Amino acid sequence: MEDDSKKQGSVDLGVKDVVAYQTIYKKDPRAEVALIAGDRFLIQIESQGSNDPQRISSVAQSIKLSELAGR
Repeated sequence: MEDDSKKQGSVDLGVKDVVAYQTIYKKDPRAEVALIAGDRFLIQIESQGSNDPQRISSVAQSIKLSELAGR
């Protein structure tokens, strides 16, 4: 989904059993990503000062998501 103020959608982080949904704000320097690992853990990451989707995805990928998803 996309409009004048933001772009939202699912993101593939390349980790089995991890679902990610990303929001990138166009007019504000911020971004968010919500992760669900193994249908058990919910992780919310927010970026203030940058709306670069690569930056927030790299932060999400730095978490040991495969370990959380396997629990």
